[in-house]
Amino acid sequence: AAEYAYKEESDYGYSSLRWSLANKVPEGTYEIKVVSKCNDLDGPDDLDHYSTPVLSGVKDLTSPKQYGKPLPLRDSILVGEEIVVAFSEPVRCDKFDLDVTVHSLRKAVCGQSTKCFKYLEPQQVSTTSRHGVRCCSDEDKSGMDGWVKNEDCSVWAKSRGLQGDCHKQEFYDDAKDICKSNEARLCTEEELENDCARESGCYEKNELVWSYSPDVIGLDKDDVIIACDGRKVGFQIDLTEHNVEDWIGRSFKVEMGKISTNNTESKSNIFDLNGNAIANNVKFEKTFANIDLNQASTSFTVRLNGVKNCSDDDSKVCRNEVKNKITSLLVLSSNDHGRVEVESVTIMGGGDLEAKIKILATEKSTYGRMLRQHGETTNDQSVHSLSLFRELQSAVEAEKREDRMLFGADTESSNLGISIAGISNMKILPSASDMKLVTTSPDMKEEEEELYRYASMKDNARVMQSILSKVQREAMVDEIKEEERSMVNEMKEENVAMMTEIQDSKAREETMINEINDSKAREETMMKEIKDSKTREETMMSREETIMKEIKDMGNLFREMNRSKDKSQSELKTLRVELSVVTLACIGISVVAFISLRHN
Repeated sequence: AAEYAYKEESDYGYSSLRWSLANKVPEGTYEIKVVSKCNDLDGPDDLDHYSTPVLSGVKDLTSPKQYGKPLPLRDSILVGEEIVVAFSEPVRCDKFDLDVTVHSLRKAVCGQSTKCFKYLEPQQVSTTSRHGVRCCSDEDKSGMDGWVKNEDCSVWAKSRGLQGDCHKQEFYDDAKDICKSNEARLCTEEELENDCARESGCYEKNELVWSYSPDVIGLDKDDVIIACDGRKVGFQIDLTEHNVEDWIGRSFKVEMGKISTNNTESKSNIFDLNGNAIANNVKFEKTFANIDLNQASTSFTVRLNGVKNCSDDDSKVCRNEVKNKITSLLVLSSNDHGRVEVESVTIMGGGDLEAKIKILATEKSTYGRMLRQHGETTNDQSVHSLSLFRELQSAVEAEKREDRMLFGADTESSNLGISIAGISNMKILPSASDMKLVTTSPDMKEEEEELYRYASMKDNARVMQSILSKVQREAMVDEIKEEERSMVNEMKEENVAMMTEIQDSKAREETMINEINDSKAREETMMKEIKDSKTREETMMSREETIMKEIKDMGNLFREMNRSKDKSQSELKTLRVELSVVTLACIGISVVAFISLRHN
């Protein structure tokens, strides 16, 4: 249970409890009710206690995490395709930063738009290739030697007298430095194609020259379309708002989460519904598929106002009216009318409708195309569908400006009152040969579908099992098989060791049995020895009894001998006395005899 610290009651009878829930109460949804009991003051029961309403709350300390890899799993993405990031739980869509950085490619462009052959069309080239240099400046260079400003251009251009004479074979970095040293920059592709560097001094007009492009193109959250749905966050580039032709084949980086700058620390992040922030930003890198735009089609939706002949969605007359409006804005020749298809029409009422349009890819054969700005038909090349879409956008904006200027003026136009109110949902449709670039390989398809299914889950249940790709599963199976082989080998080794140990054990058992048998033999020997020892002991006891008897007999004998000795000593003493007497007698006799003889 949770621990709490009680705070002393205030003068007004209020108190507070500080609960300690960490590591004590598991995460989940709870209902809380607090009841206070007052000291008994002999008052009514309903005044001696207080009960709060039931409060519902959630304890959630787990941060969201990125789940799996960004979708689609392939590295090559069709420009404008939705990219999806799945999370371990639903996240808030309005709180995170998003940064998409598109790495720039370098382009070499014809020095003058009408002078180059087809093989000298704009090309994406390496920075180590060599091309001509034409510089442009946004500053006024009037009166300065060599600088020109062409009609309908806002920049000044120069190519002769840039650190010497003309530069026709320069690396990209050197070309940039040459223009920078002249307080200018490389001309952009658009400026070169609009002939803003024409007549600037050198004769690179029929050769490729370097064009300027930023090192990187940065997009933030406001530049993309974001769709959040539970644990899924998807975003895609709005092709109606960005000129993406130059992005084809470029790599790009994506970062989501908290993105701070040098001067400002971001307060944003990827938060779950309870305010827990993700620990690390989501980062990944992919590439825009290098499709051939000349073989690609374009689809989009237009909203039209003032359409007269549309009472039925399937009416051919209605579709032709929509098509004629679009082809008239593009000023297409009759040969190119077939490239514009009206796929469907939805009548909104009041002369308003939405139509789904498709501009087909260029054919291998050359179509004539009437250029809007020149009002003449050229037959040297066709324009890819994306360029036609951009021209339609420009024509629609121009028509809107004209309508605002001529509002209320009479006109004889056959399309009087019909106008395009908006263009949306633009998509690039690759050719059949390029579809392989934007199709997920079969090895990753199952994993991708599983991740999409997980990202679309609406509940907040946490999925514990991980989603594995086919390659990962095969690797896991191989790993399991390898582990199984290792286990089998280990078991074999263990069996061999066990058999060896059993054999050793048997040998030790036989040795022990032999030792036991030897021990039994030794025991029998010892028992025999003990028995012999007992026999010897009995013999010794018998001998001891005999010896004791003999000792006893010897004692008796000794006593007899002592008595005999005493008797002998007494007799000897008597004999000694008798001998002394005899000796003395003999001596006396001898003395008497001697004296007698001496007298004689």
